[in-house]
Amino acid sequence: MIFGLAPALSGSSVGPGETMRDAARGTTGGRNRSRIRGALVVTEVALALVLLVGTGLLARSFQKLMSVDTGLRTEQVLTMRIAARSARYRAAATVVDFADELQERLAAHPGTRSASSARGSRSPAKKPATRFQRDDQAPPPVGEEPITDIRVVAGDYYRAMGIPLLSGRTFDSHDTESSPNVFIINDELARRHFPGEDPIGKRISFDWGDMVQGEIVGVVGSIRELGPAEEPAPAIYRPFRQMPMGQFHVILRTTGDPESVAGTARDVVRTLDPNLPVAEIRTMEQVAGDLVSRPRLNLLLLGGFAALALVLAAIGLYGVMAYSVAQRRAEIGVRVALGASRPDVMRLIVGQGMRLTLAGLLSAWSAPSHSRA
Repeated sequence: MIFGLAPALSGSSVGPGETMRDAARGTTGGRNRSRIRGALVVTEVALALVLLVGTGLLARSFQKLMSVDTGLRTEQVLTMRIAARSARYRAAATVVDFADELQERLAAHPGTRSASSARGSRSPAKKPATRFQRDDQAPPPVGEEPITDIRVVAGDYYRAMGIPLLSGRTFDSHDTESSPNVFIINDELARRHFPGEDPIGKRISFDWGDMVQGEIVGVVGSIRELGPAEEPAPAIYRPFRQMPMGQFHVILRTTGDPESVAGTARDVVRTLDPNLPVAEIRTMEQVAGDLVSRPRLNLLLLGGFAALALVLAAIGLYGVMAYSVAQRRAEIGVRVALGASRPDVMRLIVGQGMRLTLAGLLSAWSAPSHSRA
């Protein structure tokens, strides 16, 4: 609208006498207005190039982002959230029994490879905030304690999520409320706080209201649970039986399409407790897709604007050239009468368009240089 307004104002402010005199001097419809039209096309081409280059850079960044290994295998995984908060589940043993039976029934389904549950994933707005310390070292000064994520897992969690066991063991049926506390840490925590040491068998403590002490029995791979753009955070895993929670996520690795198992999983929950709500039944690929939704949206928006700018620049260039040809019909006729061939006329018109396009490209190219200077 702005680029169309300038020539409209230019054309409406000139009288017929001046227009005829200006046109009589040349054959291009007036030098001033021709320069304005050319400047607008140059600006359109420059803006389109800037947006196209920005889109290309953003697309390359997004491609690199999507190639980052998050440490998870998201294919053929279904998740759903269980909220066992009623009076029936006030006792920790009741929650553990319910979770165990739920996982056993889901694992027995023909379309399921493994079933597990977990609690402790943080939102993008939160950072790791649980303080911990090594029991074999002097406590750090208050406020300088290292921090970590705490995740409570049950069943075949690491197999379901595709997280590799690097050393030690995973949790088993012997890790109960009556047994000594055991932890599994990720390799990010081991790298930061056990450099050059074997953390298996070491004891650590973390602050969850009260200090919880336990022994490290395994080290697993780190995951980027907040998406490929976030670096892995230190994490401590604890068995569900030693820290039962009424709200948790059930994780199923399936043999085929995970959405085909969603109905069965919901029915199993209703069989165990028809009053228990089941929410957020989603595939892990959908969850992972949401984590990159913002950069994907940015790419789509910038790509759309770049395509629109390119179309507008092409339309503007076509309009200027079409108008120029219409104004120069007499000149072209004279050139043909004097012996100009069809290729000569083509070079004349196309050359004018190429000069405008080249000027726009040079303007866009020189803008960053001026800004850096």
